[in-house]
Amino acid sequence: LEKAVPTRWRRWVMQLAPESHSNLRIVDEQGGATARASTFLISEHLNYLVTDRGVEILAKLELSDATGLRRELGVALPSGIQLISATVDGRELPWRMAGTTQLGEAKAIVELPNNGDNRSVTVTLRAWQGLVLDKPWLLPKLRPDDAFWSSGTLALAVLPSLELTSLVPTDCLQTSAKLANSKSDQPETCSFTSYSPTANVELRISRRSPGVVARVGTIIQIGDPDIS
Repeated sequence: LEKAVPTRWRRWVMQLAPESHSNLRIVDEQGGATARASTFLISEHLNYLVTDRGVEILAKLELSDATGLRRELGVALPSGIQLISATVDGRELPWRMAGTTQLGEAKAIVELPNNGDNRSVTVTLRAWQGLVLDKPWLLPKLRPDDAFWSSGTLALAVLPSLELTSLVPTDCLQTSAKLANSKSDQPETCSFTSYSPTANVELRISRRSPGVVARVGTIIQIGDPDIS
């Protein structure tokens, strides 16, 4: 079969990841094996809790790498975002700041577990952003370099002391919503399923005005109280 292939053709070797979602790359056979794939699959699950002090961000990133040889994860941090921790299965991962990206964003490097095979690993990132009031802003997203997006979800929670006055989703579908309950301190929540890597939600937050409760009663007196 190989003799039947014309010499002017180029020969390629196909490498597929043993996952339900395969990431295909093409490698020149004469060029030798590469140390790592240039891209990998990512499924992101982003949770945001908006409090009086700021926005708590929990990003769960499910990574699938064809080679399993990746040892570091570069993550761009949008302006105003502070990375707090990175974990895998509850274990803290070392990380460091490493300059900026081509877009001028700060960049963090997270060291992945050195267990010999990182074909599939879930990294949980915790971050924080200051509270933005009375003007529209986009939810900040933490996404690794060289990532091929496959799926994602967004979950937003706003404490009862704050009011969600505007909500505009882009490239995502709202799947649930629940109003805040000030009596039980339950937050207002919204959930979304993303269908594009550019999916995001623009929101506007204001401080909730204190409610006023007034009780009105009427006393009716019949007859003359001086008559005995």
